Amino acid sequence: MNTSCQLDGGRLTLHHSLPSASIGCQRAALELVASRVVALIVTWSAGSQQAERGSFAGLERVFSRYRGSPDVVAIAYGKGSPCQRMPPPLRPWVHKGSALCISGRNVGAREAHSVLHFCAFFYDHLPRAVVFMQDDPHALDLGSGAIHEWALALKTGRVTPTPTPTPT
Repeated sequence: MNTSCQLDGGRLTLHHSLPSASIGCQRAALELVASRVVALIVTWSAGSQQAERGSFAGLERVFSRYRGSPDVVAIAYGKGSPCQRMPPPLRPWVHKGSALCISGRNVGAREAHSVLHFCAFFYDHLPRAVVFMQDDPHALDLGSGAIHEWALALKTGRVTPTPTPTPT
């Protein structure tokens, strides 16, 4: 990741490999997220059980399945860990310019802080759907289980809400 900039008064740092010389570090990240249909947000820590085991099988299943999709972006929140130590399944996304990493201290409950930060920072640049997960997801089934199909349906406006059962 060759570009970094401070967020939230220096409490967090945004890292990415996007071309940003003309528009700036933060703007490049905001535009990337806004241009995608689905954002996969992963909280992780180099001290997690998954990292200690060296096994990220759940992340590998999720991220290998959707790698290369022009509709999906990944954002890794490294809680108390530098982005250079992010889980291996996320690294190819970084090299393709389809991932961002935000690092900082592990504040409180890592998921709550990351969810709130993501929503506040990207509020005006949100994709159609956001999926939050830890570094040890067991499954990711949305609709038929294929984010590509789900993202296409969102993009084309063909997602129909599930009908609410009427009381009898």
